[in-house]
Amino acid sequence: MLIDNSSRIILFPNEAQDQNQSFKVIRLPIAKNLSETKPYLLTDDNIYELNEIKGVNPYDGNKENLPFLKNGDPVKSYIFENGDEQGGILQSSSLIVSNKFNVIYLLLSIILKYESSFTKNYITIHDFIDKVSSLFPDIPFESIPIRLYTNALLLISEEIEENDEFFYKFDKSKALEYINNKVKALHEYISNDKSSTSIVTHLKGKLFDHNNALPIQNIINLLSLHYAIDFIIDSYLNDEKDQFKQTLIDQFKYDFKPLNDYLQTLSSNQKNLKVIEDNLQSIVQSTHNASTNTKKPATTAASKKKPVKKVAIGKGALDGFFKRAS
Repeated sequence: MLIDNSSRIILFPNEAQDQNQSFKVIRLPIAKNLSETKPYLLTDDNIYELNEIKGVNPYDGNKENLPFLKNGDPVKSYIFENGDEQGGILQSSSLIVSNKFNVIYLLLSIILKYESSFTKNYITIHDFIDKVSSLFPDIPFESIPIRLYTNALLLISEEIEENDEFFYKFDKSKALEYINNKVKALHEYISNDKSSTSIVTHLKGKLFDHNNALPIQNIINLLSLHYAIDFIIDSYLNDEKDQFKQTLIDQFKYDFKPLNDYLQTLSSNQKNLKVIEDNLQSIVQSTHNASTNTKKPATTAASKKKPVKKVAIGKGALDGFFKRAS
């Protein structure tokens, strides 16, 4: 556990617990978006990706309900111990988890974007680092241990030896082979491991047809394979990922035609079902409108009897004929 001066707690994997190692935080490009950078932890022989864990505090932004300790301090702290040494409490610190980072994905992403710079000639490992550094002058690529560069290039490049010195040239076929091995491993995990049940359930949900039972296993298997290819390549490669993905599919002769045909039929069925549902809804709505708009017979208000004006006795128009003669 490392606690720096900025109130950040960085959790290391067990393999990085050697107290004699030196640690340094550097910023490197993100493999899937080379125009952005993020922090990495550099040790004497490895690189660790740093990811901040951001929990949701229901009291954030609502200071009126913010709880306080008796002394007035806010309740927002980490309690930690360091072996047999004295523990401590760190208030309002951020928690950062470090995961071992395979630099090959970053290098492959850079090479694919600037492929012509790495495929013309065989170059030494130092020339390779110089080329990468020239493409990203603000990034400390020279800080990365040479051993990590060598291990990565052995998997994605041709290697020759002359006068006890090794030279490398990018080989796309080897890079495709490396990525395909990762794809196969993920596909096997998705298909067989019980912990991937939620992924399989999610994929089956995409294939569900209201008119039929679940699709045959071959279709589920193809969708799982397609998912593995998308996940690996989309997670680590940049704008060239679509072309690289299609090249991988072609090189290893993956046939997704049965899956595409099934999905096309499924889409057609869903459209037909939607048309039927829309028509039914339209009929229901029309019936409802007709029912509510039916005019009721108009009722005529009863005419009120006009009141007759009363005339006082002896004042009427005929009263003069019946006057008593004087």
